[in-house]
Amino acid sequence: FKDEFPDPGTCRNMADAFYTFKDEFPDPDRISSDYEQFEDTQVPIVIDNGAFQCRAGWASESSPRLTFRNLSAKSKGKKDSDTTTVGNDIGNLEAVRWALKTQFDRNVVTHYEAQELVFDYIFSHLGIYTSGHVDHPIVMTEPVCNPNYCRNLMSELLFECYRVPSVAYGIDGLFSLYYNQSQSKNALVINSGFQATHILPVLDGRLQASRAKRINVGGNHVISFMQRLLQLKHPAHLQAITLSRAQELVHEHAYMAVDFMTELNEWKGDAIPEGKLRKIQLPFTEIPSMDPEALALKEERDQERRQVQAQRLRDMTHRKRYEKLEELQQQLEYWTSVQAMEEDDPDEFYAVLRQLEFESSEDLQGAIDRHRASIEKTTLAIAASEARYEQETGEPDLKRAKVAATEESAPVSQQWLESLRSRRQTLIESRQHRQQRRQQLANRRSHASKERMRLIAELAHDDQVAGTTSGRSKEKQKEDTFGQNDDDWDVYRTITKEAEDSDDEKEESELQQLEQLLRQHDTQFMTLESESRPSHPAIDTAAYYQLNLGIERFRTPEVVHQPSLIGVDQAGIIETTQFILKHFTADEQQLLVENVFVTGGNSLFPNFKERLEVDLRSVRPFRSKFNVTLSKNPVLDAWIGASRWARNAENFPAGFLTRQDYLEMGGEYLKEHFASNVCVPTPKFGGQL
Repeated sequence: FKDEFPDPGTCRNMADAFYTFKDEFPDPDRISSDYEQFEDTQVPIVIDNGAFQCRAGWASESSPRLTFRNLSAKSKGKKDSDTTTVGNDIGNLEAVRWALKTQFDRNVVTHYEAQELVFDYIFSHLGIYTSGHVDHPIVMTEPVCNPNYCRNLMSELLFECYRVPSVAYGIDGLFSLYYNQSQSKNALVINSGFQATHILPVLDGRLQASRAKRINVGGNHVISFMQRLLQLKHPAHLQAITLSRAQELVHEHAYMAVDFMTELNEWKGDAIPEGKLRKIQLPFTEIPSMDPEALALKEERDQERRQVQAQRLRDMTHRKRYEKLEELQQQLEYWTSVQAMEEDDPDEFYAVLRQLEFESSEDLQGAIDRHRASIEKTTLAIAASEARYEQETGEPDLKRAKVAATEESAPVSQQWLESLRSRRQTLIESRQHRQQRRQQLANRRSHASKERMRLIAELAHDDQVAGTTSGRSKEKQKEDTFGQNDDDWDVYRTITKEAEDSDDEKEESELQQLEQLLRQHDTQFMTLESESRPSHPAIDTAAYYQLNLGIERFRTPEVVHQPSLIGVDQAGIIETTQFILKHFTADEQQLLVENVFVTGGNSLFPNFKERLEVDLRSVRPFRSKFNVTLSKNPVLDAWIGASRWARNAENFPAGFLTRQDYLEMGGEYLKEHFASNVCVPTPKFGGQL
């Protein structure tokens, strides 16, 4: 999450603001070149292995050198040429969304091939060039109550593959507590991250793991919920509302409602609460508007272009036919000359005949006849094409008056122009009538639809149409005479829905010809066209590509308090906190609630602390005291706390699992400390259960 969120309180006094998507891509991380100063030292490498971002760096520095999305993508190429990119090297996540991989199942590492890719990325970008081993201790975060099997595989990867000297595991929420309150021994840690929310009670400096709880809702669910809501709200922009853009909206515009129902009631009715609506502009391409004259000019140019292309195609066809005709004629002349050799020089004739692969003079005569037929056919095709071209460029019935009008000696006839206008208006009204009829037929209760069904029923029971057969008698059915009268066609047009399609095509073609004539000879046609044709209101393209972000701003973060909004059958933060507190004595409860420490990316939502205080006040005894504090930097505090813990002489090397410990105790073992999980060996069952 971003370090800072816009304060929604400042937006309440503003007019509805407009925003655009940043669509920012991360810059690739550079490879460090100063490893020489760390090569001969035992400075630990601190890795905050989060489900959303991974942060890595040297414990002696104040901030991590690497911060990147904990993802990898394998691009498909030719055989043995597949490449894998990790973290900030990916760039545009949406372009390779289908190929993205993560090592996490929720917040637990289960895919260790992907984890190995992340380790390679970290060590290479830190500039470590030692071959086959990493000679630095590793401080690494792990989830609460990490399964022993997963820790075993992680230790095996670090000790066997990278041959690290030692490793220490800790919980990110407790490392954050260590950095913010290093002297605190009692706290109720609420760590709301990307994949899950953990509530961790800490008493006397130790995690009470048996009473810690996890809610399987986090920032990932908030982002997915935002995307689904906006896609349902703006279905026309389904592809444009990506997960990356939904994430940007959550980070920049979402906030936590202090009182969810009160905030929700403000959006009842048609009135929009002042200053709470955000309009987000999607990227789009402005389409320039064109006036009727420009449209007419464009249509004429398109028509000319189509005519040029058609002429070019005709010329190409003519050329190929003439080339074929010439080739056939040359072949025929040669075969005719060969045939004449039969009487003058028979020996030479049969020698040439064998070269031409003819078995006899009859075969040669058959080939000559076929060539003559082909020549005749090609000649007829050329003549037909030329005649058709002359007919197309000649004088159709509709254009006879145009020719007379375009002659210099004859002026344009107003009577002819009026007839064109009248015919055009008739075609437009006929088309509108058919469109209205289609709409009426779509309604089953309309008069047109009922009339159609009545005619169909009458025709179905008309003996003259259907004929009759009764009983077992095989009487001859009466002759079907439907269609012989011209009136039957009107009946058919009334009952069918498809009969008007052919009329639409013919009338549309005729309408285009009429309008072309009117544009050329009627100076008032543009005004007439705008009056007769239905006017369409201008479309505001920018407004069409805007997302209205209103109730979604506080509805999406609400899922961490009400997971049922997204169908998760679990309790929210305050219900889970109340459940945990009931397992402690009254004095222990007071110790915990006096230091409620909130960390994790979701705590960056504005009003997150205020909402938690309101909810705690509702479940705690009357006039009881509690204190809620936010971490200084919920995103970086876990890494900073881990690096500060690693620099403490009391923890290094006492809190680290060495390679010798790994070989003796196994990969499940870990050294316990303030921020670690509790080491619970896997039970070994022997004999019968």
